[in-house]
Amino acid sequence: MADVKVLIIGGGFSGLCMAVKLLHAGISSFVLIEKYAELGGTWFLNRYPGCRCDIPSHFYSYSFDRNPHWSSMYADRSEIHQYIKDCAIRHGVLPHVRFNTVVTAAIWDAAESVWHVKMEESVADKSHDVDHPPSSVTSTIKAQFVVRAVGPFHAPQYPEIKGMEKFKGPAFHSSYWDASVDFAGKTVAVMGTGASSIQIVPSIAPIVKKLYVFQRTPAWISPKPTNWSFSKRCRQLFAHFPLLMCLFSWFIFWMHEIIIWGVLRRKWIRRVAEWVVMRNIQGAIKDPALIEKVKPKYEMGCNRILLSNDFYPALARPNVEVMTHPILEVRENALLVSDGPAGVRPLPVDAIVYATGFQLVTKLPVVGANGLEFTQAGYSSILGITKQGFPNFFTLFGYNTGVAQTSQILTIEAQARYVVSCIGLVGGPSRSLEPLEVSERRHQEFLARRFPKLVWSFGGCSSFYLDKSTGHNFTLWPASTLEYIYRTWSANRRDYHIR
Repeated sequence: MADVKVLIIGGGFSGLCMAVKLLHAGISSFVLIEKYAELGGTWFLNRYPGCRCDIPSHFYSYSFDRNPHWSSMYADRSEIHQYIKDCAIRHGVLPHVRFNTVVTAAIWDAAESVWHVKMEESVADKSHDVDHPPSSVTSTIKAQFVVRAVGPFHAPQYPEIKGMEKFKGPAFHSSYWDASVDFAGKTVAVMGTGASSIQIVPSIAPIVKKLYVFQRTPAWISPKPTNWSFSKRCRQLFAHFPLLMCLFSWFIFWMHEIIIWGVLRRKWIRRVAEWVVMRNIQGAIKDPALIEKVKPKYEMGCNRILLSNDFYPALARPNVEVMTHPILEVRENALLVSDGPAGVRPLPVDAIVYATGFQLVTKLPVVGANGLEFTQAGYSSILGITKQGFPNFFTLFGYNTGVAQTSQILTIEAQARYVVSCIGLVGGPSRSLEPLEVSERRHQEFLARRFPKLVWSFGGCSSFYLDKSTGHNFTLWPASTLEYIYRTWSANRRDYHIR
């Protein structure tokens, strides 16, 4: 017999949503495994200056726990993290959580129809070092169902540069921000110009002596709507009239869905949006050479569209230099940079920030019924949630479930609801559920028909959306958010082999 009915891996937005949905369905036999000392996932981990969401706050919330008390249109990291912790308390999730615990493997036992989940629990509270705790206790839990809710934004991606280990000054990834480092008056290198960098650079540019921003591929960075503060009166109205807040959230939804979906599908809309961005660049930057550096060379929407009003003005500061040539080597107190025809240029630096993103496919050994490890079994699945060869195993925020045009919370809720309906199909003499090959293939054929119509497939960029070796888009959902919600409304028994 299983020790618990359901085991959830990960305590971010996805894992917490799954826990709440289980409780709402009357399933209390579950445990949530969280490797850090608090819930929150990426919103617990990331603490760099300027960290905030680029989705409006009232839209970046659970539908079952709307928050009328957001202080601004785009909440910062600490406010979002507090919202997640408060949700866990309100819905009674905390008694089910095991903190400071890392799942090291999950192995399917066909004879017993259970998963053997191995884990290491840190003895000391090492909230930022539980991957390598100084002391740990190993254990195994048997679970009938396992939900992988680790998300794609928690395992740092570092560049491969010779000599990185030799650098003597502070050097860290943006997701492991060292608040003890004082950047005032220092020469700093920030590697990357993605979603984290465009928040970090404007925050530290005014205080550093010199800032080198290393850019590999310029991004389309659209002007960000005003970050309005919500008055006390407005927050009281949302609290006393929940329908008003719900209507406001849906208004934001349709604005995002219509505008961004139009950019992804219609060339003329992309051209208008590109013109807006270029006008924004030219208004903030006067140097033609710098404008040429930051101007994207691919169609808008091919890669992630970012939002910022202060990134381009920060790049135009006299103490900021955008570097587009590669770093050849990291030395004890300098970077050796290729300088084109000029040869090699040494750049003395005091600190390095790696704002270089995350490993979207993280390594968590999950061995299914056929003895194959999950990440080696390809990208095929049903709705990014269930996968043939892995009975009773579910993934939230899995393959081809990312939405470029709206809040990911909507699809996370849809996936959690779908998982609950799958669990409901297993009962009586049956012990397991696994996708049929024909059902999984049908879903993959649907994806293959939709992708060629979208800019991701022909926009001329090399993005993290794609598998580097095959060019296969394994991250995004190629249809509307409403269609995903419709398709995940309830599991169809005919798509599964139940035994």
